[in-house]
Amino acid sequence: MVDIPTQPMIYPDRGIAYHHLFKKGGVGAEFGVCRGENASSLLVATSPIKMYLVDTWDNEKPLGGIGDPYHVNQRHCEHFELIGKDYHKYVRDFFSKYIADGTIEAHKSSAKDFLENLDDNYFDWIYIDTSHVYEETFLTLEAAIRKTKIGGIIGMHDFFVSLREWDVISPIMHFVYNQNIKLICQSGLRHAPSVFLQRTK
Repeated sequence: MVDIPTQPMIYPDRGIAYHHLFKKGGVGAEFGVCRGENASSLLVATSPIKMYLVDTWDNEKPLGGIGDPYHVNQRHCEHFELIGKDYHKYVRDFFSKYIADGTIEAHKSSAKDFLENLDDNYFDWIYIDTSHVYEETFLTLEAAIRKTKIGGIIGMHDFFVSLREWDVISPIMHFVYNQNIKLICQSGLRHAPSVFLQRTK
C-alpha cells in the first residue's frame, strides 16, 4: 500500500521514504546507479516484479562539475574513486541472481535514451541520480514524467540549494509550476536530500 502524505512532509532518510511511497511489487527504475548501494535499498523496500538499473557508467570522463568548484571537499575524494573502475560489471555481478531470474535488468545507457524506448505510463516509480547538468536533468525528468503512470512517484537526489545543485532544482520547479507533477515530500535534510514527486496528469 502506497502511503502518500496529505501535505508535504520530511522523512528522516530516503530509505524510509521508499517504504512509504514506492509501490510494492511494481515496476521501477533507478537512473544513476554507480556501485549499486541505493539500488539494494530500492530492491528491499519495493520487492519489484521488474527493476531497471540504468547508468552510463562512464568512469573515464573528466571530473568537471563535480562538487563545489570553489573548494575541494570529501565529495571530490569520493568521486576520484570512480575513475577507471568497472562498476557496470560490479553491479551485474552483485545482482546476478536477480538478473538471472529476470527481476533486474542492468543497462549501460543515458537515462533519456533508455526511457525513450519504453511505452508511456509504464513505471510505478523512478529514482533519478544522474548528472547535475541542467539540460540533461530537464530532458530526463521530462521523459520520466511521461513514462511514469499517473499517480506514480519520481524521486530525485540532491535537492538542495547550492551552486552545483541548482541545475537539479530548476527543472523540478519548472514541471511543478506547469502542474505535471506535485512535490509531496523530501528526505534527509542534512546531506544530499531527495525530493519525491507525484505525476498528476
